[in-house]
Amino acid sequence: MIYRTRFSIFLAVVEGKTRSNGYSIYTLGRELARDLLTIPAMSQNHSVLFPEIFVAVKDTYIYHELGEIQDTTFDRESWREMVVAFPFSLVEFIARALKDLLVDTNEYGTLHHIIQKRQTAGLAFYVAFIDGLAKEFFPEISIAFQKFAKPKNWRIIEQAVEDGYQTAKKHTMLILDIYRDGVKKDNLEWAKQRSKNVYSENT
Repeated sequence: MIYRTRFSIFLAVVEGKTRSNGYSIYTLGRELARDLLTIPAMSQNHSVLFPEIFVAVKDTYIYHELGEIQDTTFDRESWREMVVAFPFSLVEFIARALKDLLVDTNEYGTLHHIIQKRQTAGLAFYVAFIDGLAKEFFPEISIAFQKFAKPKNWRIIEQAVEDGYQTAKKHTMLILDIYRDGVKKDNLEWAKQRSKNVYSENT
């Protein structure tokens, strides 16, 4: 399989194909060629791909990608426009973090699947590896996990995920409005600075 997006290209052997929620999921084996980008899973054209090495935690990645396919709050086109408009800036990192949180906390994403299946190990893996701006926007999950441990009260996690989703949605709508205003004003520098201010005021 040859896979290409605006950001990555690689050639790999397809080891298997399954379907989940109506979408195709490909497990990739030996890679024959790739660029410098290395990520555990990705989605393209309503399909999810992930390399064999990550099968042990594949649900975390599969449902992240399924959540991304079905996310309507931060649509892919707007997200890509912002990433291209503000490369290597705080605004790009904010957009990436919010996008990831929306897809992990929406009803199709990683955390809802973990809750539904009562996957304590998957939850622990998620909490252990959340970092950077995502952790700043979503502190509820780490706090909830500490309370969840004894006894295993999944309602605590459900509430944290719902709160995290609403927070991510609120910030996303703010920066999207600012970006669109900046486009109308033909002043992306204004949008860049205003987005930074919104971030500092709300975290």
